[in-house]
Amino acid sequence: MSFVIMRCTMCGRQTLHRCAQCQRPICTQCRLTRHGKSYCSPDHRNHDAGLARWLRRFEQPWG
Repeated sequence: MSFVIMRCTMCGRQTLHRCAQCQRPICTQCRLTRHGKSYCSPDHRNHDAGLARWLRRFEQPWG
């Protein structure tokens, strides 16, 4: 298994993490977390909570 090392979009450090909302590379120094997920901004973190998160459950195929 190979890992792709990317550069953080905010500071340029090497990272393996991505924003859960927009998939941009984000390092551990710059990222915000909620429930084990990484986010690059408070707006992305807040968008992934509450009603938007609840509605996405219905977008997933039932299985």
